[in-house]
Amino acid sequence: MGNSSKLSIWFAGIISAAFLFFLVPQVEAVFVPQIDLPIICSFSGPENSPDLLRLTDFLVTGPSSLKVGDSITVSFKLQNYGQYDLNLGQKGIFVAARNPDNSDVSFGFTRQNTTFKLEETISVSATKVLDKAGTWKVWPSYHLSLATGEKFGPDEWHVCTIQVSPTIKDSDQDGIPDDQDNCPSKYNPQQEDIDGDGIGDVCDTCDDRDFDHDGIKNCLDKCPDKPETYNQYQDDDGCPDTLPITTQPDLFIDRIICDTQNNRIGYVVKNGGNQTAPSGHKTVLILNGQVADEDLVNVSLEPGYTHQGYFSNYQLTESVVMSICADHDNVVSESNEDNNCKRSECVVRREETQPPTPSLPDLVVDPYNPFGYSPGFFHYYIWNRGQALAPNSWTEVYIDGVKVAEKRTDPVNAGERRREIIYYDYSNCPSCSEHQIEFRLDARNEIEEESEENNRASKNITCSYLLLPEFDLAVENISRPILFGPHRGKITFTLSNR
Repeated sequence: MGNSSKLSIWFAGIISAAFLFFLVPQVEAVFVPQIDLPIICSFSGPENSPDLLRLTDFLVTGPSSLKVGDSITVSFKLQNYGQYDLNLGQKGIFVAARNPDNSDVSFGFTRQNTTFKLEETISVSATKVLDKAGTWKVWPSYHLSLATGEKFGPDEWHVCTIQVSPTIKDSDQDGIPDDQDNCPSKYNPQQEDIDGDGIGDVCDTCDDRDFDHDGIKNCLDKCPDKPETYNQYQDDDGCPDTLPITTQPDLFIDRIICDTQNNRIGYVVKNGGNQTAPSGHKTVLILNGQVADEDLVNVSLEPGYTHQGYFSNYQLTESVVMSICADHDNVVSESNEDNNCKRSECVVRREETQPPTPSLPDLVVDPYNPFGYSPGFFHYYIWNRGQALAPNSWTEVYIDGVKVAEKRTDPVNAGERRREIIYYDYSNCPSCSEHQIEFRLDARNEIEEESEENNRASKNITCSYLLLPEFDLAVENISRPILFGPHRGKITFTLSNR
């Protein structure tokens, strides 16, 4: 190889190295996104910030209907379009973000504490999981460390506002939320429910319909198109049948007795067979799969006859579901050994007892004794009609609705009547004027009484009566002059106090 060729190769190497040296710092790619999701926000730019950083290709992508747990991808480019290199701060170039709580949840930090060279372009691409329902905001931002202090990009610079819905649980991914899905564990977008029981067909193991209307569900009916005959022979299989002719007894529980008044459970056992059932067999009470009590049937039962018994060792104190089985130990050989048990429930309803009503006093102005005003005092009879002692209380007197006197009344025993006096001078009353006097017992409601509506009594009295003593003298029964005897010429009369 000649010197000229070597020189050409050496020169080409120098050019390539210089090209790589100046080219590589121009573009820094950080997870450049593939645009395969719906675009939520976009801004192609360009636009310069006050710090002469040029924004282009701002893009936010994610699911079209965002819900909690979904992710978004944010990408953009920033170019130093100014005149000087810039020092990036601790956050560098990043995606500014605020969640629905208005908290700073920025992400995608890159190029922290590096130099942002003149005309250099930095690409950012970062992903964020949206973990709260509500309004989110994201926008491009940067952090500069300047001689004058720290500085950030414009707040909400081309902000992208995003609405995030709460998570809707759909366990079987059939598009129906679990709280509305009639079978949330199995895929059934059509929600088929042929028997209308609220359980989807793919989950429903029992068809609740009854094609033959015999009271037995299709899923339990061995003959869903033919009704049961109910002749006490295999009545639970749903199939028509003929009662076989037997020469054996057949014991079954005809009725369960819930005797809540005496806290006991009883039963009626019946012999449905064609032969007498001998005595000595036991009827048992079964609770939660265990024998809770037993009763010995010590009588023979002829065909069609019944026997009533009770379980003496079990106390019925609360509602209970039980089974009662006749001939539990298979002492009697029967035509049908499968119908000995009957299942039922005894419901115990407890009435809430009300606490006894406490005895209370009841103060009234005695209507059977006079009350009113005599010169210098008011008078009345206080009567406790209640069943308890009335403690001290205030009695107040009103004239024409204005309180004029009061007195602290001593305790009054139950049933006691007592005359009370309240001193008051009412000498300034205009003569012959009418006024209303009202007595108010327990005026300040200090006592809890049987009735709070009967503490008052009032009457209208003229003032002339108020000022006179409590007597009224009248001359009555005036006679004619006496004509004969020692009292001749005299007149007799009667002086009475009315």
